[in-house]
Amino acid sequence: MPDKWEIFQTASASETEPDPVTSINRIAVLSGLAESYHETVSQIGTLQEIADRLSGEIAHLFPTVAGECVEQIDDMHVRVTRTEKYQWDRKELERLFDQGALPDFVSRSLSIHKRTFDRLPVEEQEKVRHALTKKLNTPKVEVIR
Repeated sequence: MPDKWEIFQTASASETEPDPVTSINRIAVLSGLAESYHETVSQIGTLQEIADRLSGEIAHLFPTVAGECVEQIDDMHVRVTRTEKYQWDRKELERLFDQGALPDFVSRSLSIHKRTFDRLPVEEQEKVRHALTKKLNTPKVEVIR
């Protein structure tokens, strides 16, 4: 009597596919793939360098302010977005707050989160504003058709 479960057995990989390690043209295939990969990665790197340079040149033509600037040129929209980063003078914050308890908006590392600072009342902002340096992050450039 034949085994009913025999139809569910599959052939092992060695019975259905040649072993790629011992295949005669493995080296030729690998060499071709490696060459294509190397050339592609090189082209991507070169194109990325060109895109980065063009992005910088485009960003240079827009105001250096935080926010988004968009300009319509023919059938394209050119958008440059710059985000802002707050850097705090820790020594100055230490000097300001070493006398007493730290306010809720000052963290232990003596830094103030951007959103927290922006939400503070103006009089609280003025107390620490001289310890703040605002820096722009790298601009993001988009050209949309």
